[in-house]
Amino acid sequence: MEGKKIKLAIVIPSSIAMGGGVERWALNILNHMNKGIFDVTLYDTDFFDMKRFDDIFIESKLQGVKRIKFQSPDSKFRFMRKNILFSIFLDFLLPVILTLNRTTRLQLSEIKDHYDLVYLTRNSYWRLFKDKTKLIVGSSHAIFSSDSAKNVLFSKLVATGFFLRNIKVIHIYQGREKITKILKQTKDLFELPNPVSVTFNNSQNEGAAKFLFVGRLEKYKGLDLLIESWKKSNVKDSTLTIIGAGSMKELIEDAIKSGIDNIKFSGMVDDKTLFKEYGRSDIFLYPTRWDSLPTTILEALCSGLYILTSESLKPSFKEEYQMKYMDFFKISADDISNKIEQTIDNIQTYRQIRNDISSSSINKYGISSVERRFEKIIMDLVERYN
Repeated sequence: MEGKKIKLAIVIPSSIAMGGGVERWALNILNHMNKGIFDVTLYDTDFFDMKRFDDIFIESKLQGVKRIKFQSPDSKFRFMRKNILFSIFLDFLLPVILTLNRTTRLQLSEIKDHYDLVYLTRNSYWRLFKDKTKLIVGSSHAIFSSDSAKNVLFSKLVATGFFLRNIKVIHIYQGREKITKILKQTKDLFELPNPVSVTFNNSQNEGAAKFLFVGRLEKYKGLDLLIESWKKSNVKDSTLTIIGAGSMKELIEDAIKSGIDNIKFSGMVDDKTLFKEYGRSDIFLYPTRWDSLPTTILEALCSGLYILTSESLKPSFKEEYQMKYMDFFKISADDISNKIEQTIDNIQTYRQIRNDISSSSINKYGISSVERRFEKIIMDLVERYN
């Protein structure tokens, strides 16, 4: 490949404008990739349930990147992603959906580009891109979130070729020991976290504890538990800021109307406002029922916040737990409430280690470090397979 640019395609299952974790990952990666080495194309779809990133922001991040839009083949079934059991069922249905969606297949067949490597954030889309490359790389953006029985079973089906048979390499996230052992029997694997771009605010907060939630306002993100546990807690003068959009917006607004005046709901905000909010907050409170490696947690860590989140994410953050940068709770309002109160009692301790949390996390998740490793992995894979 010496003297020739590597042709790389990155595929996401929604419009980049939607601005969720996957979209944020794509923008961070593409904005920092060495365009002298890589000829990069982003494939994104026409689907978004909310628009967070405006066109000017997107264009500023995609300088030197070719962008191709195609029709989302599974947009009518996205409601199933809000429930983990329905989401599994949808994974079984997707081969049929992709086969029957003639419009999407025709759109992509008209694009004659061929790539050294195609990286997928929705692995089932390999059927749409199998004629555009000899090397398809899958990822853990939406699957293999933990070593749960369900994920172990799915990984066995992948390893035997029942699912994702044309994917040769899988990008796996940290903390998936059982899944890694199974998948590596038939797949090449590489482990790499998501990169975040954060400028650390070195100021020390004072006064009552300030809690922050950033994410989709959906049940699977634990919004109902967030509100219920906050009501149960003896929070005194502490405050909770909620940033995001989604179907449970009214639940938050109703809680505020009912007299809970220590909740501030900001809705969707731009990046400048978002990172200011990270800077003025102490504790990131994230009661998700299901997640893989949430970008918002990584942003909060790099901003120096102490993390309270669901025990389902413990395998992904063993190191941070051992370093006492985060703690975990059971998926119950009572346990979350207890953790909130314990954190308030120890708020000065967490403020004192803010710099340590930030510097350690930026070293691990910062865009410069992760991006360089990602580029090296891509170059090695292309050389090995081509």
